Amino acid sequence: MSVFEHFIAQPSSAPVPDEQDRIAITFSMPDTVNEDGTKSLHWRWPVLVVSDMCGEPEKFAQTVSEILNENIDRFVGGS
Repeated sequence: MSVFEHFIAQPSSAPVPDEQDRIAITFSMPDTVNEDGTKSLHWRWPVLVVSDMCGEPEKFAQTVSEILNENIDRFVGGS
């Protein structure tokens, strides 16, 4: 079983002036199975849209996502 990554870098359609291609860091909690057997699905939300101004946006976003995941307990209380 793979480790759930709360934060990931992925393409985004979020509007950024004068930029065509964007990459975003998104956040989600893992899906959960409820006591009655139903499943709660959690949406993935953009938390940071990376600008081309940082040089290598994909590499930057991936690095930031990794750092955020390494520190996930600071954001979601120890999951």
